[in-house]
Amino acid sequence: NGNVMYDEQEKIFKMWYVIWLPGEDGVNNVGGFGYAVSKDGVNWSKPAINDDGTSAVMVPKAKGVVAITVFKDLVETDPQRRYKLFYAEKPDGTDRTLSTSVGYSPDGFRFTAEAENPVITYSDRQTNCYWDPARKRYVAYLRFGPPNQRIISRTESEDFVHWSPKVTVLNYTKMDDTKTYGWTDLYGMRIMPYDGVYIGFVT
Repeated sequence: NGNVMYDEQEKIFKMWYVIWLPGEDGVNNVGGFGYAVSKDGVNWSKPAINDDGTSAVMVPKAKGVVAITVFKDLVETDPQRRYKLFYAEKPDGTDRTLSTSVGYSPDGFRFTAEAENPVITYSDRQTNCYWDPARKRYVAYLRFGPPNQRIISRTESEDFVHWSPKVTVLNYTKMDDTKTYGWTDLYGMRIMPYDGVYIGFVT
C-alpha cells in the first residue's frame, strides 16, 4: 500500500509506504505512513522529515485511511500542490463507504486535503494514480466492485478533483477458477506507461 518514484530532478528514488501497527484489540491493524529514499533503489534510508526526528508522513486526518499513492506533479503551476496524494478512506468508519480522496503538498511530507473530498465514491483500496503526458490528464486505476467481486476500474481527470465515470478494464471471466476460492480476486493493479504501451502489474 504505497509507491516508489524516481525523482529526475533530485536524482534519487523516493518511497512512501504504509506502517501497520496492531490495534487496541490486538487483531485489527491501524496504519501510518513513512518515507524513505535511495540512490540505487536497493539500499534505503529513512530521513528525519519531522521535528520529532521521525520519517512519518503527515496525511490528512480522516477515518480509515488505508492506502496511498504519492507522485511529483511536474505540470502543476502551484508549488504548494507539487506533490499529489491519492488515498482511500472510510468517511463513516466502515467499509460500506470506502471512497477515494486527494490531497496536496509542497514537499511530499505534509499533505492537506482537498475541500471537495471524497472525489470518487465507492472505490476500494490499492489505488494507483499518475499524470499521463500522452493524454494530458490524471489517470487512476482503482479496485472496484461489490463484495467478493474485486475488479479493476479506470478513471481520469483534468483537474485532479473531478473524475470521469469509472470504466472496468480488467475483470474475471468464465475461464477463471471460481470453485477453489469462491471468486477471482483482482486485488489491485499498478500501471506503468512504457515505450508507448501501458504495463499492468496485477495483485
